[in-house]
Amino acid sequence: MQATIDAMYENGFARLTTADIARRAGVSRGALMHHYASKEDLIVVSYERMLADATREIRSWLGLARAGELMLDDFLDKLWAMYSGKLIFVTLEHITEARHNEPLRQKFMPVVKEFHAALEACWREFFHETGSSTEDPITVLTMTTALFRGIAIQMVLREDAVYFDKLLEHWKSHVRSLVEVEANGEGDAARPGS
Repeated sequence: MQATIDAMYENGFARLTTADIARRAGVSRGALMHHYASKEDLIVVSYERMLADATREIRSWLGLARAGELMLDDFLDKLWAMYSGKLIFVTLEHITEARHNEPLRQKFMPVVKEFHAALEACWREFFHETGSSTEDPITVLTMTTALFRGIAIQMVLREDAVYFDKLLEHWKSHVRSLVEVEANGEGDAARPGS
């Protein structure tokens, strides 16, 4: 499955072959096809695993932030690194192909729905446990991931680190303001992980 994700990231969906995946995984093409009836089945299972791994990683970062072991800005930096790397570009390959391939789209939809539900549950828990004043944490999550995806896509054709850093810093400041909590009920603002 990792070989499939790596090949997708490096070569794109259109150039992805089971022969390349098998070579990367160190198995024969016959052995690969014995376990996965089609290239699409392997792609869906591999994508599902990648999203499950990402969910576990995000959940662990949020746990560290709740425990005060990771500052909120550091959490957002980690999330940015994830969303601007392999995750976004493999996802774009899947989305582009699924737009024209209805059977594949139908296979991807429950996988993506499960990923979004897991992320939303983590985010709600984080906001609830930190006593955040925001009434709609899912909007904050959605805006954060949408911004990160958009910046990552822009970076393909625009080289302007200062511009992108400015956008990220502005968004982190905004998220910090949403996560502020009252410390000990005495009116002193405290931030999780600060």
